Amino acid sequence: MGGQWVIGGWAPGTGIRAEIIRTASQELVDAFGRLLPQLSSTAGPLDHEALDRMVTCDANTVLVARTPDSVVGTLTPVLLPLPSGLRARVTHRRTRSA
Repeated sequence: MGGQWVIGGWAPGTGIRAEIIRTASQELVDAFGRLLPQLSSTAGPLDHEALDRMVTCDANTVLVARTPDSVVGTLTPVLLPLPSGLRARVTHRRTRSA
């Protein structure tokens, strides 16, 4: 089911809040550890250092969707400055399976 990301606020009727991540934390390492296997069967788990590189990279905007209890999804748009203008590409997105 698709939906609209409401950054910094609760998506109406969902109980889910979207946040921009600027620093790595153990909570996020654990969340990516749960979510990444749903996206790729070959990608290894991210450690704190790898997650920190990802969230501090100027080209990335790492978003997470969270309920009051846990992180339930991620979205990572990558901004690309091209001769034709600034473009974005969504490289990874994943939500927790129901």
